[in-house]
Amino acid sequence: MFFLGFLPFTVFSCCDFKDAPSIDFDVESFSLHQTAWNLNSYTNYSFSFVYESGCSPKKCNATVSVTNGISSVSCGKTFVESIDALYEEIYNDYNTYKAELDSGKAMFDKIVFKINYDDTYHYPSSVRIEIWTDEDAGGDWSVTISDFKLLM
Repeated sequence: MFFLGFLPFTVFSCCDFKDAPSIDFDVESFSLHQTAWNLNSYTNYSFSFVYESGCSPKKCNATVSVTNGISSVSCGKTFVESIDALYEEIYNDYNTYKAELDSGKAMFDKIVFKINYDDTYHYPSSVRIEIWTDEDAGGDWSVTISDFKLLM
């Protein structure tokens, strides 16, 4: 009798029930800030940024200048060519991971989008995307923007 009462407890307490894959992304906040950014139609601005990727030992410190909507970047080819391009990269990453999740073919356990926004101009002042797998962070990238200035 004791054995039968102990067996269910053992089965349920020793097995690790894995949570379903998930994405932690504040779509509402992202949309509100992106809309506010777009409504202002900034075409002349500059900023500095630091890009880091956990997938490779890649780090880029750069300055971006956008004049009449055309950007130039001090460190060569990068997806951070403008605030619009950064918003697009975040949105594309979210949609890619969401499609994997919806198809049932997610290769991750959890993806966390950590985004802070500038309250005045509504650009993403810091972005960190963490991709978690069974064992640890399977990859990540981050961008931190500083010295944002409107140009006349």
